[in-house]
Amino acid sequence: MIATTRVQARLPIICTTAAIAASALGAGIWMFRDDLAEILEPSAEPHYYLWAWRRAEDLSFIDPARVKVALWTGTIFVGDDDFHVEHRLNPITYPTQAEIVGVVRLEATGVPDDGIVAPLADAIIAASRPFRPVEHQVDFDARLSQRDFYRRLLDALRVRTGEAKLSITALASWCFYDDWVRALPVDAVVPMIYRMGPEGDAIRHTLYTEREFPAPVCAGNIGYSADEPLAPVDGLRRVFLFHPKPWTEHSFRAMIEKVENLP
Repeated sequence: MIATTRVQARLPIICTTAAIAASALGAGIWMFRDDLAEILEPSAEPHYYLWAWRRAEDLSFIDPARVKVALWTGTIFVGDDDFHVEHRLNPITYPTQAEIVGVVRLEATGVPDDGIVAPLADAIIAASRPFRPVEHQVDFDARLSQRDFYRRLLDALRVRTGEAKLSITALASWCFYDDWVRALPVDAVVPMIYRMGPEGDAIRHTLYTEREFPAPVCAGNIGYSADEPLAPVDGLRRVFLFHPKPWTEHSFRAMIEKVENLP
């Protein structure tokens, strides 16, 4: 059985359970999972999180015992004193047992007013609520001038997440020489080791030699992209994987093998 999320209206709807239509497809999924068993032991670490971004995705092939879904649920465009939410309208399929991380992207050009913090926090939670996430994740490349606002927003989110965890994505530099994330009220910071610009090679070189992030809050988490070089980090518990195209069984397996074979 797989859960199928088909978002067709203006607002997302909760997943419904559907039977696998073709027995051949079902057999193929389980053969693939059996084939991956040599690589992915359910009780081992790290756990993998597939970022399912703004497009249709079929992740019915994943084994939810070891692989989670980091689901983009919306982008919020933030102005000085208002904001606009674009909800997920893209269909996605994943196993019913899969744990969901609800990921909301923020886009802000200026420094929002304090009065926007509370309603914005409510909107972030609301965007992911239909998918019943076990974790809320904010994806925001906050500039230096926006950091105080971001801290206040995360404080507001912290009291709204309930039993769910709260995490953020991070520019890789935030976990090195610019570790302002150290005191943020989050459970985890996920440094993205891709799209790093001119400093990318230096950061990868540092990770090859040091094999860790100086900022403790970044320890155990990392984000890789299928189209850029990886870098080894010791003690990883959670690996977030991005792909510029829709995930397939083949691309998933190839990415897992690259991570597992890092020196």
